[in-house]
Amino acid sequence: MRSRILAGLLCGLFAANVYADGIVGPDQTEPGNLAVFRAGGVPADDYKWAILPESSGGQFFSFTERDGTGKVVSSTAIFASSKPGKYSVVLARVSGGTLALDTHSLINGGDEPPPEPEPEPGPTPPEPDPDKPSQWAAWIKQEVERTMPAVGRSEDARKIATAIEASIAAANAGVYKSPRGLRIAIKQATNQALGERAAVWERQFDDAVLTPKLRKLLADGKLATIKQHISVYTEIARGLRLVTGTTAIRTSRVFIQQGSDCIDGNCPTPQSYQWRRVQ
Repeated sequence: MRSRILAGLLCGLFAANVYADGIVGPDQTEPGNLAVFRAGGVPADDYKWAILPESSGGQFFSFTERDGTGKVVSSTAIFASSKPGKYSVVLARVSGGTLALDTHSLINGGDEPPPEPEPEPGPTPPEPDPDKPSQWAAWIKQEVERTMPAVGRSEDARKIATAIEASIAAANAGVYKSPRGLRIAIKQATNQALGERAAVWERQFDDAVLTPKLRKLLADGKLATIKQHISVYTEIARGLRLVTGTTAIRTSRVFIQQGSDCIDGNCPTPQSYQWRRVQ
């Protein structure tokens, strides 16, 4: 229940600041072992913790210690799961009506488990129907892979999925009671998760593909209630987690100084550049 309440805070109506160093804890653990995290950095009036994705198959709980005056002394969260994978530990700080978020990545079990072997090719399935919300996961995967460049696509898609899932958890906890409130929360959380990449996704996928279909569902009366929004956006998040792509390779330009001696009238370029991969 605490994690659901926190998920609501994560996408609250306040524009949240995001910090990367406000959670002190391990970056990696082994399945079944306890991972302990504590709040560091700027003090706050209250703390709420969550683990994403929520379907971790493990245990996650937190406690906040206060002194005799009610002032927070410390806040700690503990997580353990037998399910290998990559998780995000999220801490919401509430202070004076302002919400700030801290995030911390945790790998449970070393490298992420290898992907399932691809099944034998079978008959070509029918094209997913975007007018049927139950088929949106397949349609979202298809359209993202059609419209977005492969490099960095799957990483972006997972970030958007996490933002949507946190907003849905907030709606289920009663934080958002109207479809509009949920849509605003998803928009804010997505922009926050993607940063500068948000404009690219909005132009190439949201405006060109997703928004027209959402408007059609709305006109057909299939997107009128908060329950219908949760159903559709749950499928959207599921489809985003199915998206595949390639990982971006970072490079740097290295200055190379070459000799200046001429041989038989052929003089080499005095200087040049080459690219190398950054590990």
